[in-house]
Parts: sequence; structure tokens; C-alpha cells
Amino acid sequence: MALPGLIQAGSITQPNQTMKQKNHVRFKLPALIILAAFGLAGAARAQTSPTQVPTPQSAMASNPSGGMNYGLIGQDYYGFDFTYIHHVDGPPRVLHRYGFVANKPFAPGFDVGLKYNWLTGSASGRSTRQQEVSVPLTAYLYNGWGRPFIEGDAGWVWQKAGGASKDSFAFLVGAGFEFQVCSTLVVTPYVNYHEASRLHDYVTNYGAKATYRFTREWSGSLGAQIDEERNLGYTAGLNWYF
Repeated sequence: MALPGLIQAGSITQPNQTMKQKNHVRFKLPALIILAAFGLAGAARAQTSPTQVPTPQSAMASNPSGGMNYGLIGQDYYGFDFTYIHHVDGPPRVLHRYGFVANKPFAPGFDVGLKYNWLTGSASGRSTRQQEVSVPLTAYLYNGWGRPFIEGDAGWVWQKAGGASKDSFAFLVGAGFEFQVCSTLVVTPYVNYHEASRLHDYVTNYGAKATYRFTREWSGSLGAQIDEERNLGYTAGLNWYF
């Protein structure tokens, strides 16, 4: 999940020189995130026995819950969530986002999916709306106490603020670790970088999410994240496994 870099309601702003310099620094972040993720993954792999070949089936078999797997990585599921955003970086001050994600493992250590987000807010009687569709690809390692992962998304964003509209190609790169706290609870700290250049959107987010598995078919998630402009997002979600 990425907090949005919105245009102000009723206008499409152009970046000044300071913004361009700042964005040039931010552009280096994807490479840093990927390098950090590969370092984390390498450390986890070094702790794995050379004769052990992790697979989704072996990970499930080692789970003490008796066959019910944990978390979201490596799972077939649909997820629905709601995010309340305290947007301090200009109006609107409050934003609401509704999201959907479908995830499917297609090979050991790799997931592919589909994401859709609808975001809305208003300020001074003018509304802001944004839609984003993306395809995420996640690579991860199986470990006895969690899963380090890296993620890359590619998609498109449509945004309308007041009477102005714009759209852009968008991408996200991120890394994190899904820690297994117990057989039915995981906590996932992460960092990601989201860019939609035609919207002047260059955002780095830091967050964490907890997912609790109620039954074999259902889990719930709670999360929070912050970006470098101190915009805060609080998320609650429900996931159905199939």
C-alpha cells in the first residue's frame, strides 16, 4: 500500500526546482530497497540447510496449526480493505481509500496478483478522486520464522481534482519481512517506493501490518504507515482464502 501524492483540489501543480532535486534523490530509493531486500534474503538463505528445498507444501506441513497456513504471502486469497488517511501535505486533509487485492502463488517463492484502489476526499467543496490498477509480483523465501520478500508493481493511475484530470503510468518497489509470531498471527514491517511521474507523485512509505488467521478461510488485518511528508494511513482489512 502506498500513500498518495495528490494534486490539490481544483489544480494541477507543476514541480519547482526544489521538488525536482528532492525527486532525484527519491529516484535512487528503488535500487536501495531492492539491494537491501536481496541482502536480507541472502542472509535468510544462508541459515537454511543446503539439502532443504522450501516449497509451499513443506511450509504448510511445518506449521503447528495442523495444516492451516499463516499470513498472506504464498496464499490464494482475495482481500478487501479500508484506509483512513490523515493527509497533512496539503488539502484534502482527510482521505478515504477502498482497496481490493487478488493473490496467487504461481511457483515456489513467487506470487502474482491484481490490485485496485479507489481513493476519495474533498476540500472547500471540491472533490478529489483517484483510481489505480496494478499487477504486483512478489518474490520471497520460506523460513522457519518468517518470509523475507521483495515486491514490484506496475499499473496505471487516473486522478481527478475539481475540474482537472490527469493519468500516469505508476510503479512500486518494496521490501519487507513477514514474521510468524505464532501459528495464526504474522506481523509484517515493510518499506516501499511509489512513483507516478505525470502526477508528480514520488512517495516513500514505511509501515507495518498484522494479520490474524481466524479460520482456514478467513483472516483479518490491521496496519499503519507513514511517508516522508508525515501523512498517516490506518488500514483495516478482511481476507478470504480459497
